[in-house]
Amino acid sequence: MQFSITATRRDLLPLFPAIAVEEIGASMTVAVEIIAAEAQMNAPVSDGFYRSSIAPEVRSSLDPLTITGIIGSSSLYARIIEGVDEAGNPVPYGRRPGAKAPPASALIPWVVRHLPPGVTAADEKAVLGSAIALSKAIAARGLSPETRMNKPGRPMVDAVQRNVDQVHSLVEEALVRVARRVEGTS
Repeated sequence: MQFSITATRRDLLPLFPAIAVEEIGASMTVAVEIIAAEAQMNAPVSDGFYRSSIAPEVRSSLDPLTITGIIGSSSLYARIIEGVDEAGNPVPYGRRPGAKAPPASALIPWVVRHLPPGVTAADEKAVLGSAIALSKAIAARGLSPETRMNKPGRPMVDAVQRNVDQVHSLVEEALVRVARRVEGTS
């Protein structure tokens, strides 16, 4: 987003960058927190790690004047959930067929929750065998949005898209505050 402000009081103009970072940065912080909260709410939950790994961040710089809002995840499988394969190529979402198999150890908690009747978590050989088979099946067939943890969609991307208008409004309100402060009217 680019903008322009016309100032008639040139004596306050040198304060513009600091004022802009303060006002727009505060609005950007609110915006990324709203988006991150929505992404967390809509994130698939297995062990809760992916959901809890979604975090907002605001970075600012005075030269050049830049304020950037970031919503990201430290989870290794965030790229799969958000629609990028291991090589960084966009995919509809999920895991594309033929991609590297997920580690069987990461699938064990899911396997334990979905054991067939008569099999218990204590049967380690059956659990590990099922996790290995599931890993191979995911590698061969991929993982579509409908099968991925019963919550289709891309939580962070979808949250950004749903909140674009609200982010624009927050930034526009901040720009009005910046203009008033540079004019010396607030």
